[in-house]
Amino acid sequence: MTDAWEIRPLEGLGPFVFGMSPEAALRHAAEYGGVESDYRSSPDSAEQIFAKQAPRIGEDAARDLVAEILASGADLRYRRTIAFPSSLALTFLEDGLEDILVAGEATEVHVAGLRLFGKDVDPLPALRALQARNGEPPLLLGENCVFRRLHVTAREMISVAADGTIAARRKGRRRYWARTLGWRLTPVDPDQDFCCYRPVDLGA
Repeated sequence: MTDAWEIRPLEGLGPFVFGMSPEAALRHAAEYGGVESDYRSSPDSAEQIFAKQAPRIGEDAARDLVAEILASGADLRYRRTIAFPSSLALTFLEDGLEDILVAGEATEVHVAGLRLFGKDVDPLPALRALQARNGEPPLLLGENCVFRRLHVTAREMISVAADGTIAARRKGRRRYWARTLGWRLTPVDPDQDFCCYRPVDLGA
């Protein structure tokens, strides 16, 4: 039987599998405390942006605006996000489940039995387990720790001291609630340049 709270990079979480439909996912809502919110967003297409802006700023300026938005890599795809009171959120694109995010109250979530959240929980063992699966040290920039091969991003979970010592970030209420772990089937940006990130070996 699938563990409802086991993180499976590149696959999903418990019964939630990347690519599944929102309707299929909602069948498991009761296991996660029911649905807290169901938000649908449908960003304007390039054509819609032009149609809205042209009367206001003129056709030439509207074309320039559309070109600028497209050049920035803005994702204009339809999205639906279903959130549960257990600090779990699922984001769907038109072709199914794309992204999973867990945060502070998801105290049952784990990597091979190693928990990430909860009072006095050290997330480092779980992150080390992810590093082992990733096959290389994660990349760190600011509060973001990216396991590139797994398409997993941990936020506000670790800090690196000047002497290279790695520790869990657990001080402060704001920081505790800012801690999240997100994972997806595909990278957010396949062409992302990680030159500003630095590899950080979390140890064994």
